Amino acid sequence: MVNEQIYEELSIIHKIYYRGLMSNASRWKRELLWVVTSFFVICLSFALLGQSSADVATTIEKTNTAVVDIEKASQLINSMPVAIDADVEATELVVDGEHIAYFKTRLEADKALIALKNNYRTKSNTPERVSFVEKVEVIEGKVSIYDFDNYMTTEKAVEYLSTGSLETQIYTVVKGDNLYDIAKDNNLTEENIYQANPELDENKYLQIGQELRLLVPKPLLNVKIVKTATLVEDIDFEVEEQKDDSIYEGRSKVLKAGILGKQKVKATITTVNGKEVKRDVLHSEVLQEPSAELLAVGTKVRPKSGPTGEFICPLTSYIVTAPFGQRRYSHVHKGVDMALPVGSSVKASDGGTVTFAGYKGSFGYLVIIDHGNGLESYYAHLNSIDVNVGEVVGQGEVIAYSGNTGRSTGPHLHFEMRLYGTAVNPANYVKIPGLN
Repeated sequence: MVNEQIYEELSIIHKIYYRGLMSNASRWKRELLWVVTSFFVICLSFALLGQSSADVATTIEKTNTAVVDIEKASQLINSMPVAIDADVEATELVVDGEHIAYFKTRLEADKALIALKNNYRTKSNTPERVSFVEKVEVIEGKVSIYDFDNYMTTEKAVEYLSTGSLETQIYTVVKGDNLYDIAKDNNLTEENIYQANPELDENKYLQIGQELRLLVPKPLLNVKIVKTATLVEDIDFEVEEQKDDSIYEGRSKVLKAGILGKQKVKATITTVNGKEVKRDVLHSEVLQEPSAELLAVGTKVRPKSGPTGEFICPLTSYIVTAPFGQRRYSHVHKGVDMALPVGSSVKASDGGTVTFAGYKGSFGYLVIIDHGNGLESYYAHLNSIDVNVGEVVGQGEVIAYSGNTGRSTGPHLHFEMRLYGTAVNPANYVKIPGLN
């Protein structure tokens, strides 16, 4: 009898759930009803374990009221308003079969796509064919509340589609590079580059051939523009070489500057996100022929490269105007100043590797040579530089020509020695005639 009563109670609960399952209730309502009935069955099963027949009868009597409550819960669940139904009206943006975003209306989705295209349209009057590289679908309809995340605004969508995720690209440093320009060309900041390259030392200079990791945006949607345009472009000049035994091997000097030519070109140009990826020339007309450049190529044997451990004076004719340690206003002079005419040869005090060759604030044009063992030599206020970063030079090799650049009161060379980054007296390493 007890078993029959238990079976009857469970059957009633099952019928309630089955009726709800077969009704027109939405999925989340049916799932909620399943949770309620399942929870009750589990509780009833545990309540009956280990009870006597009399206790079981009492428990079953108490459950009659609970079954009625489940029936009421079923009615309540099925009568819940449509306002919290499981489907929402939305317009979905799909790119190459992948869900990207939901919009309230198709109009907002279209606005986002048009705004993205407009970011790359040019202001010229030339007709343009603008499209997306990827397959784009805009789907209107209802979306399950379980799949729906949120509506996206036009502004947010344009930003999201333009930036997407980040991908790692490897950039190889070339002559003339610096972090500021590399960051600017890739829409990054210098801080972005340091974060992606934690081994990068802010106090050291970039080397030619050095590889940097760049975390650059990878757009979710790429804008392709094709247009036919007429342009005036440069024509490269040829370079004619002639040997010169007064110039070191590996060096060269321009004797006659080349002149670029001009040509009128009609071409079909294809860009993706504003960068040219293809050009088909339809017609070209030379407006001005280029003129060749004459280049003297050195054949003179270079001094033995690399440090010798001994240092020589970088100049042959000069007047010492300021020794190391001389107090100047609020600071102490960190090198030796030697006055001489602009354009005089400046030689490497010892062999080593060029770690900097360019313009640097108050130094003006500057060359820095690393001699190993923490020693560096600085040659500042130069007029021109004859070496490149990464080049290994020999002692006595001409590396630059003196000048009056940077913070300077007259033509001179500022010669400085540093040991592990700290300025030291050059006279401790170099014999400089005329220095008391």
